[in-house]
Amino acid sequence: MLQIITNPVFVSVIVMVVLCMLKMNVYVAIIVSGLLCGLMGGLNLVDAVKLFMSGMGGNINSMFSRLFLGMVAVTLTSCGVGDVLAPRIVKTLGKKSWLLMIGMLIVAACCETVVTLGAVFTTILIPPLLPAFNKFNIDRRKVCTIIMCGLQIGYVCIPIGYGNQFMDIVAGEMLNNGVENVSVNTVASANIPIILAMLIAAGLVMFIYRKPRIYKPVPGVTAPAEGETELPEGEMPKWELKHILALVAALSSVVVQIITGSLQIGAMFAVALLLLFRVVKWKEFDDVAIAGMMRFAYVTFVLMAGCGFAMVSKTVGDVPGLVDATVGILGSSKLIGAIIMLLLGLVVTMGIGSSWGTVPIVAVIMVPMGLQMGFSIPAIIMMVSAAAALGDAGSPASDETLLPTAAFNVDGQHDHIWDTCVPSFICVNAPILVVCSIAACFM
Repeated sequence: MLQIITNPVFVSVIVMVVLCMLKMNVYVAIIVSGLLCGLMGGLNLVDAVKLFMSGMGGNINSMFSRLFLGMVAVTLTSCGVGDVLAPRIVKTLGKKSWLLMIGMLIVAACCETVVTLGAVFTTILIPPLLPAFNKFNIDRRKVCTIIMCGLQIGYVCIPIGYGNQFMDIVAGEMLNNGVENVSVNTVASANIPIILAMLIAAGLVMFIYRKPRIYKPVPGVTAPAEGETELPEGEMPKWELKHILALVAALSSVVVQIITGSLQIGAMFAVALLLLFRVVKWKEFDDVAIAGMMRFAYVTFVLMAGCGFAMVSKTVGDVPGLVDATVGILGSSKLIGAIIMLLLGLVVTMGIGSSWGTVPIVAVIMVPMGLQMGFSIPAIIMMVSAAAALGDAGSPASDETLLPTAAFNVDGQHDHIWDTCVPSFICVNAPILVVCSIAACFM
């Protein structure tokens, strides 16, 4: 037990979580925790900083696309797409706001599979919908966590798009650790209990955050700008050509991405169309570009810091020592073994902030451990997948928490830790832990 609680990865992750919950800036908290991991791993401060910095470019391709999509999101907000879209959604749904939640769940799952935008879709879709959420007094914590459920159903459970890539990684790591004849379809069938866990999580979210929550209208963002007059009750704002062209440009990023297989090209194409359609005038583009990049620059830097932390933890975090110490306290109970293995995966993924990057690490831990304890191959596959996904929900450095925060916080009323990370951590991780631990014992 002492070896576990003094392990560099374990200690640094706990420190990072505590600092974030004490309202320390997330970027600073990740840097402090990463350097602490390096120092505990035997590096001096200079070498720890160098190692941390060397890992910060690990997610540069996705960061590039986020900055361009930030420009698209700012344009959709500033040209008033939300003003014409929100009242129509309110009129269509009436008081059935739960239909909107189901829609968010489905869209999120589709963006990990059919349309491989991932969590980036929130930066395009959410800002224009905030006026509708405000009209219903919907708690944004609920929407944010529902989106998390949809994203994880997509890439962990459905073998299409990002889901296919994730499952291919899991199958490959099973082979690397001595388990043969594991295909993507094998992984998909083994991960069926995770779908059940996510549906339970969605129901839990709908219950916990069912009460209305009031947000202040912000002129120019979720309310008419200063100087503009509100329409009479029941009258709909007119669709203008700029609104249609702005939506066409935004959706083009999805189409182009499907055709080219590149999110970066899709994002650039959308910005090019905004200029070509004159939704953004050339002389105003500088302001839009700066506003878009500023909105997502913080997210980008936090993700870079997360990559730096991952580099330090994988290099000097003594993950094998953490494994050995864990095996020593498992005992013979399969249920306890499953819980401990999943918690171990949670700790590793929370620090790295990427379920994908965690698969090779947790597979090295969990495959031999699972075989030694008598778990079936499908059970081990499911636990590797679940352990990798656990840390995504609630990690301050995960793009599945950072990007929704950026989208919901355009009016400054959504906190990253308390409104995104904590609700996601509680409502998503608890069902995964319970359902997958029990399922592993019977598979």
